[in-house]
Amino acid sequence: MARVILSGRRGNTIRGMVAIIIGSASIVACTSSGSTPEVATPAVPATNVSSEPAEPIFQASDFFQVSAGELDRLLGPASLRRQEGEGEFRQYPFKTCSLIVILYKDEDGSKAVHHLDAAGLSSSDAKPDLETCLAVGPAGLDKDKAGL
Repeated sequence: MARVILSGRRGNTIRGMVAIIIGSASIVACTSSGSTPEVATPAVPATNVSSEPAEPIFQASDFFQVSAGELDRLLGPASLRRQEGEGEFRQYPFKTCSLIVILYKDEDGSKAVHHLDAAGLSSSDAKPDLETCLAVGPAGLDKDKAGL
C-alpha cells in the first residue's frame, strides 16, 4: 500500500475532499438498506384536565383584620419585618411575588392586618396582581401545617 503525505494548503484541501467523499458514502450506505429509521416519540402521560380553575390558596379577604399571631400561623415568619411609626411592615415570600402586609393596632391595642400589596420578586419584575399572587400561595407552603 502506497502512503501519500499531504502537506500545505493543497494537502488540507485534498483531506477535506476525502472526508466529504467518505462521509457521503457512509450516508448513502445507511439509507440504501431499504429500512426507514424510526423516530422515537416521547410518551405523553394522560392528565385529567378540568375546565374549572384551581381553587386559590388565599384571597385578599382572608387577611383583613387578621391578628398578627394568626398571620404568623398562616404564613410563618416574615422574611422582613420592621416598625414604621404606628404600623408594622412585613414581607413574605410567595411563589410568584412578595406579599407586603401592613399591620396597625386596633381599638383593643392588638395588631391586625390593615393593608396588603404585592411586589415583584426582583426589582426588574413588573408589579404583580395581588389576587394572582395570593392565589398561588407562599413559597414552600405546606397546606397541612398551615391548616388549609
